[in-house]
Amino acid sequence: MDLINNTKWGFIDKNGDFIIKPQYDEVRDFHNGLSVAKFNDKYGFINKNGDFIIKPQFDEVGDFIDGISWFKYEWDYTNHKYGFLDKKGNFTIEPFFDDIGYFTKDTMLVLSDSKWGVVDKNNGNFIVEPQFDDIKNFSEKVVAVKINYEWGLIDKNGKFIIEPQFDNIEWFCEDFFQIKLNGEWGLINSLGEILIKPKFNDVRFFKEEFAGVEIDGKWGFIDKNGDFIIKPQFDEVGDFEEGYAKVAIKINKQS
Repeated sequence: MDLINNTKWGFIDKNGDFIIKPQYDEVRDFHNGLSVAKFNDKYGFINKNGDFIIKPQFDEVGDFIDGISWFKYEWDYTNHKYGFLDKKGNFTIEPFFDDIGYFTKDTMLVLSDSKWGVVDKNNGNFIVEPQFDDIKNFSEKVVAVKINYEWGLIDKNGKFIIEPQFDNIEWFCEDFFQIKLNGEWGLINSLGEILIKPKFNDVRFFKEEFAGVEIDGKWGFIDKNGDFIIKPQFDEVGDFEEGYAKVAIKINKQS
């Protein structure tokens, strides 16, 4: 007998007393009075009495954020759609999308017909029509998008901040983004201005105004203008904390 498959979940209080008896296949922590609970292989939402406020009917669900959660209906392994619902179980957006990504208070990244776009999470209207091969949401202001293997940045209205031209873009810190071109990394800001042309093998986060960078196998530190404050000379580095950064140098011991 597989005991794991017979495991049921419930909730106790700080005295160890059962408040909700073990009866669910899976549960999540309570947030704002509701918990996701799985029953008979379907997900729904329960209150702190263990009652289903939204009956188990979904194949996947997310936690509520600002009163809205995503859900997934799966008819078979190749046929599924994502939509959105409120805390009463009403569909705010019917199951329509093939996949979903990161969402903010008002927007959600969605996949439709093999292309990514951005929708208004509250009504399902497209803010940016599906047209991208891939997409990354960094903030409510800036989204990285991929077209034909090249990455660029758009604003929340879909206007290009910087045209697709890089091999990769990653959020760096604050309003800075790492850009990768021909295997080397540089930095741009949220206005699309190239602050540091791609020339480093690797780049760490800015801490206390300095960022560790690797070039030709050695690490040094640059400021936010891209100027070397400490020239590359170390084999490994950490970030600056309280004025100090840890560094390592390989020492060859002679026998």
